[in-house]
Amino acid sequence: MNLNHKQKSQIQENLLSLYLRLNGYFTTGFIVHSPIHGRVATEIDVLGVRFPYSREPERQVEPDALLDLSPSKIELVICEVKSHGKPLQFNRALLNSPESIASIIRWAGLYPEEITEKLALAVYESFKTENLSTDSPPTVDYLSNTRIRGLLCSPERLSRRDNQAWFISGEMQFNFIFQCLCPDYPRDSCATRYDFGQWCEYENIVRYFKSRAGINCGSINDLYEFYDQL
Repeated sequence: MNLNHKQKSQIQENLLSLYLRLNGYFTTGFIVHSPIHGRVATEIDVLGVRFPYSREPERQVEPDALLDLSPSKIELVICEVKSHGKPLQFNRALLNSPESIASIIRWAGLYPEEITEKLALAVYESFKTENLSTDSPPTVDYLSNTRIRGLLCSPERLSRRDNQAWFISGEMQFNFIFQCLCPDYPRDSCATRYDFGQWCEYENIVRYFKSRAGINCGSINDLYEFYDQL
């Protein structure tokens, strides 16, 4: 079986969701509704929230330094997964519609209605392609205890060039997940062999990484090949 584009996209989204989960985020997808019958305004690949005191010492792996997580702020992330060859930018609906961003913020429930539209406009401006930084993801802080960030992710791109907008590359994801799931030595506080079915929608991705223990983390193409053989 050869994976089609839709199947590859789902694997990429699940991979990102697992990466974020291992970094302390609760994740979900999200559909922004449209008043036009039979259509949606847009679909968010992964929507996540992380609380500042999240920790999992049993695993003996610190969160990925790449994410520059805040020690004091609740963080809402709006994530876009881009296949190789697709521009490193947020989808057109988000770039053209502060209202869509307001719908996301409103559903997440972190902010009262009276500041939702103002925050949505600030996020909308930060997501514009010309405003994207090479050093960090677009970020909008509110007061001292929350922030909203946009995370671009492209697992089919092995690494990030200095002149590209900030994004999470395949190498970054694979190295971190491998470190979490396949330690060089047994951990006293965290078993690494168990029923992989307990990972639910991540089961096959976890099986892939476990199958490479003692070898290396591989790449997205190795993961596609693993799915092809299931």
